[in-house]
Amino acid sequence: MSAFDSPARPQCWWVASEMVGVTAGLGYLIINSQYSFLTPQMYFGIIGITVIGLAFNAVLEALERRFMRRKAPVTT
Repeated sequence: MSAFDSPARPQCWWVASEMVGVTAGLGYLIINSQYSFLTPQMYFGIIGITVIGLAFNAVLEALERRFMRRKAPVTT
């Protein structure tokens, strides 16, 4: 499975459309700050989305460990 066939692909489009098509939220903060040359606010929004994404990923990994105990370990 390539990166283009990943199950996360639809969510990427949703995040991109959220950043362009709304008038409130972190996506709006980033885009509006970019156009207004408010660099500190723009980076705050980027870091905010990053922290939310990392926290959500950690929760999903914890749920996976909890419910998928019989999964074979991945070796590289």
